[in-house]
Amino acid sequence: VRLFDLNAGQLLYAAQTGAEGFAKIAFPKYTDCALHVYRKGYALFTEKFRTPEMPEPTFHFEVIALLTPESESTSQAFVLHNIFFASGSDSLRGKSMFELDALFRFLSEHPKTHVRIEGHTDDVGGEADNQSLSERRAQAVVRYLVNKGVQPGRLEARGYGESRPIAPNDTPEGRSANRRICFTLLDLNEKE
Repeated sequence: VRLFDLNAGQLLYAAQTGAEGFAKIAFPKYTDCALHVYRKGYALFTEKFRTPEMPEPTFHFEVIALLTPESESTSQAFVLHNIFFASGSDSLRGKSMFELDALFRFLSEHPKTHVRIEGHTDDVGGEADNQSLSERRAQAVVRYLVNKGVQPGRLEARGYGESRPIAPNDTPEGRSANRRICFTLLDLNEKE
């Protein structure tokens, strides 16, 4: 389990869970955080959140189920919540490196795993522009991974533009959720 402060660009917490799979983490106030949960042999889980100011200690319990790369359930897309781009651009922002490096580590530890990197946008702007932007963002992630040493044949980039929203585009929060990068674990027979 690793916790990163996205604003300060630093690791706040790193530890192995106990045998029961539990970890206790103290969160700083008003901080944008990235949470990574990973175990060798399982898919990477990431989350992004802002910690509220809490006048007294508060306890929160969350169950996170990790999937193996060979699981039949892995045809789902895993959202990489902490990959950020400059507005309207395919330029990766520096605070994305925690997430990109975690994905690189996952791929390094699973050398037979092939993934599709998927770009998505909200519906602001033209449909053709959003399609192009989503493709370029997916390709930027693939380029980063290839430059780190992942074999290009293990990676596929695909953009879906605004065609696959996961939230309504009528609020800032919904549009933010729709602007995302995901990865899907591919069966070798599925690669085109």
